[in-house]
Amino acid sequence: MQRVAPTSPVREDVNRDSRETTWTIETGSLVLVWRRSSTGEVRLTSLRTAGREWVSSPAAMFSTTGDTASDIALRDVVASIDGNALQMRGTLVPLGITVSLLWTVYDASSLVVSEIELLNETDRPIYLGDLSSLRLLLAGGDESQFGVLAGGRWDEAMPPRGYQLQTYDLDELDRRKSFGAADDGRSSGEHLPWFTLMDQDGGLLASLVWSGRWGLSVEERDGEHSLVMGLSDFGHLFQPGERVTLPGMVLCGFARSLDDGANNWRDWAVKHWMPNVPENWPWVQYNHWYAYYGDIDGERLFKEACEAADLGCEVFVIDDGWFRGRRPESYFAGWGDWVEDQAKFPEGLHAFGERVRGLGMKFGLWVEPERADDNGELVRAHPDWVATRDGVPISRPGPEATEGVHLCLGNPDVQRWMISDMVRVVRDYGIDWLKWDYNIGYGLGCNADDHGHQATDGHYTPTLGLYH
Repeated sequence: MQRVAPTSPVREDVNRDSRETTWTIETGSLVLVWRRSSTGEVRLTSLRTAGREWVSSPAAMFSTTGDTASDIALRDVVASIDGNALQMRGTLVPLGITVSLLWTVYDASSLVVSEIELLNETDRPIYLGDLSSLRLLLAGGDESQFGVLAGGRWDEAMPPRGYQLQTYDLDELDRRKSFGAADDGRSSGEHLPWFTLMDQDGGLLASLVWSGRWGLSVEERDGEHSLVMGLSDFGHLFQPGERVTLPGMVLCGFARSLDDGANNWRDWAVKHWMPNVPENWPWVQYNHWYAYYGDIDGERLFKEACEAADLGCEVFVIDDGWFRGRRPESYFAGWGDWVEDQAKFPEGLHAFGERVRGLGMKFGLWVEPERADDNGELVRAHPDWVATRDGVPISRPGPEATEGVHLCLGNPDVQRWMISDMVRVVRDYGIDWLKWDYNIGYGLGCNADDHGHQATDGHYTPTLGLYH
């Protein structure tokens, strides 16, 4: 018996004789198949791109430990098909955790987005290790390759040296290879959370939907390769009644070359995920930073604005230096106190922005709300808002001293302050463009136990707080 939504790429097939059920997502260049065996366990049994089978053995497709050798399965699965989406809910054995899985299919792009939520419906706490949003057991083969995108680290080279594709013959990966975020916690500072599997006919692009700390490992075991991708350096005591969300995954099948896959991915992202932008985007921007750094005032900048308008710039951005407490000789003085410095802008920023708009440009402003001056008003008023590691504030090292401290975005009080303060900045100063820098890493995260998160999940919870 087959159940399928009209014109849907998702279908369910039931074999009543063998008591097996299969769920299939089929697009032009990507096919995923899950099978419920006669014993009741559900695992991914096939992942095909452009006719190539990549799965060597059934697997649960995700993991709660980060261990490439761990074997888990879903039981008591109830599945439903809703248009271009497949949803499953079942029990993860042997832990007894309830799992909800959602795969949303973008048929024209041969692309699937997966979302996974865990719910502890037991009567006991359960320890979760590195949560992996994707786990595959891979088959090798002639000319099959595994690739990652390295780079992302800032440098002064022209062109930049970052973002280099590193490829490996899958059959020659006989040792464990690991990739992940930079040591300072930046998600794209060392490698991007992205990989590809490819051969001469096409392949798979995959990305973790996450801007926090992450890890990817590939390890050969008994002739097949185990691939695991998800959170790294993570632990969480999962309490009864609690819900935990894993980072999402995007899987995109492609035929022909990697460029074809990348172009397909880009077109999908622009159409479905990127915010709507004006037709004349991107705007030509003027920014004073490398000319004057923080040594600015309204008179100097309006002269620059007149020049920028004559050159055809479309947005005039005031970078670091517009707020009270900022001193030209101090890189971070005043951060966290996002209030206009009326000594520099006697008419106020809103009025300055109106003058900029009178020149035919939009008005932009720089902020960095996750970082604060450790001697500034905000930190003096709320020292418990600072992210700490073993009692030491998480900060950015500078040539001579630390350059500001990271606020703990896992703290609900910090989240509420940041949202309300940035809304105030945009509203009171009449901003058309907000430039949010994020020039500080989170490292292994905050392990203070009084910030609204656990000591071992202090990079996961702040990332969710950032999204909030």
